[in-house]
Amino acid sequence: MSGELDIRSIHRAHAAAHPDRLAVVDARREMTFEALDREIDRLAASLPGQAGMQAETPVVSMMESCVEYVASWFVLFRVGARAVHVSYRATSKELAYHLEDSSAGLVIGSKGRAS
Repeated sequence: MSGELDIRSIHRAHAAAHPDRLAVVDARREMTFEALDREIDRLAASLPGQAGMQAETPVVSMMESCVEYVASWFVLFRVGARAVHVSYRATSKELAYHLEDSSAGLVIGSKGRAS
């Protein structure tokens, strides 16, 4: 698959071709493709080793719709993890079910959290 565009490299390609174009926007901020690609790289570098994370490790993503959600989703692709999407409005019981069912050992979350 060498040289082909895939989900792990799509932001890198957009950052090279259109660095100043907006990639994501939410109510609080916006990011260009270049800034988003840098953020994905920064976060991806911090994940390996977290909670025994390796390729194909399931990771729960529990965030409202925001720039950070998009970045974290692509971080998981870039490091080869499996994204397990859970609503940030999920109850503690619902979150526990998803954690047990997926065997996820890591949760990426935001201020909107389980109650």
